[in-house]
Amino acid sequence: MRLNERSLFNLDLLILKDENVKHLKPVTALNILESSSKNFESKGLYSTEIFGPIGSKLRNDSFAYIKLKTNVLHPLIYKHYCKLKMLYKDIMSGKKYARFDNEIKDFVLSNISDGDTGYAFFVNNMDNIKFDNRDSEQRKFRIAMVKKYGKKEDMFGNWAVMPAGMRDYSVDEAGKPSKDEVNDLYVKLLGVTNILLNTKLDPDMEFTIDTVKISIQNVLLEIFEHFRTLLDGKNKFIQGKWAKRGVSHGTRNVLTPPLNNIKDLDSSNNITLEHTVVGLYQYIRAITPITMNRLHTIFINRILTQTTTQASLINPKTMKSELVEIPVKKRDEWLSLEGLDDVIGKLEQEAIRKEPVMLNGYYMALIHEKDNELMVVFNTDHIPEDYDTKYLRPITYIEMMYIAIYDIKDKYPACVTRFPVINLGSIFPSKVFVKVTNNSRTVNMSILGQVTKMLNYPILDDTFFNSLAVPSCYLAVLGGDYDGDVVSFNVLYSEESIKEIEDIVKQKSYYIKPDGELAFSPVTKTLTYVVKTMADKQVKIYE
Repeated sequence: MRLNERSLFNLDLLILKDENVKHLKPVTALNILESSSKNFESKGLYSTEIFGPIGSKLRNDSFAYIKLKTNVLHPLIYKHYCKLKMLYKDIMSGKKYARFDNEIKDFVLSNISDGDTGYAFFVNNMDNIKFDNRDSEQRKFRIAMVKKYGKKEDMFGNWAVMPAGMRDYSVDEAGKPSKDEVNDLYVKLLGVTNILLNTKLDPDMEFTIDTVKISIQNVLLEIFEHFRTLLDGKNKFIQGKWAKRGVSHGTRNVLTPPLNNIKDLDSSNNITLEHTVVGLYQYIRAITPITMNRLHTIFINRILTQTTTQASLINPKTMKSELVEIPVKKRDEWLSLEGLDDVIGKLEQEAIRKEPVMLNGYYMALIHEKDNELMVVFNTDHIPEDYDTKYLRPITYIEMMYIAIYDIKDKYPACVTRFPVINLGSIFPSKVFVKVTNNSRTVNMSILGQVTKMLNYPILDDTFFNSLAVPSCYLAVLGGDYDGDVVSFNVLYSEESIKEIEDIVKQKSYYIKPDGELAFSPVTKTLTYVVKTMADKQVKIYE
């Protein structure tokens, strides 16, 4: 797409001239604190007089400014000039001599005898430059920028200072001060501009402060680049932390093909076109508050309480239950929200999923397993007499999590989204099918005398399912494929949202587009080509 004047800019540059800062207060002092005092310097970067009291809303809203005491280019325009031709940068910094050729309307490299150099020399001639408009969209953009904002009349003598509350100064318990790195750049700018303190120059003598002007220009570029990289750099800190599209407990998952190995069409355990298949770890992360509640209800409350420091645990050596004194730190791992969140987070590592669930070196619970008959054992003193202890083994993290959420794993629907949302199907509601391992089994699980038939129970020596598989009819409208595309998976908790999803998927209008075509179809280009190729080969075989 070629650039045009209307599409070039949708934002204006902040150019602070004297009339723009008349309602702001200037920062002039380099010191952080007043001498022999812990009070902030009244004219400094953290001044309560300029930015407002500490902790107040005013301190987060009040801007100030630094008077540059001379006029310079906007740092973005300076950067574009330097990118357009390296000679411009060398002239402004005084590294090379040049002369301005009035025929070609541009600077030409020269020598000290018939040329000139310096910031003032470049500024006095820059309005007359006729740029070589080569066929490069990026170059055209830079030229358009400097034409719009790179005139001598656009130069300014003030720089904005962001509110102190957004970069405040603090001291930790050890007495070590801490501050945002942009403050060092502001101090650097103040140091350079203070060189011109009480300096009055005739406009014809601007060349005498060329070194100061280029220093100011470079510091402004550093400040500009600091904020630009927060928004748009490799790490995109602000975009990644505060401006991102994020949902609490939402997960991001790589798309993989669904594994619909259906043996019995009448089975209630089949993956259908209404199901999105997701791994157990991704699911318990997506329903973290519910996972925590279920873990407490089924497991933790039977082992630990807030009112006692002892717990009934199983000795790994004897496989017998013992009353064990538990340190506060170890108890908090399971009784605090932060600790339990860390426990759940550990399951991101596959190796930990198969490890025994332990507390202070003791097993928290056991599994009595004979064939596909399983029983959770919290206390070995209560094992039925006809049970053989040789079938006892410690419960693993992955089993504990699956057992905890089993009763509610089919309750909560999810919204699957592929950004950017640009058409019907980029986001769709779906039932959830939790898949722990690629192969699974059906077991009868007994917990305190209550037996539950558990489908899709994990096979511990099998491969874990760690991705997400959408119904084939949604793949095309998602605009996704299986080369690493990622989608968001966000579970809906409230009864109202669950009911709304149930009603939507029952309506014919959900599946039919306004033009009468199917909104979601399993027919994709890839599938068409595969079937066509198979059909062609089949014909050749029969021929």
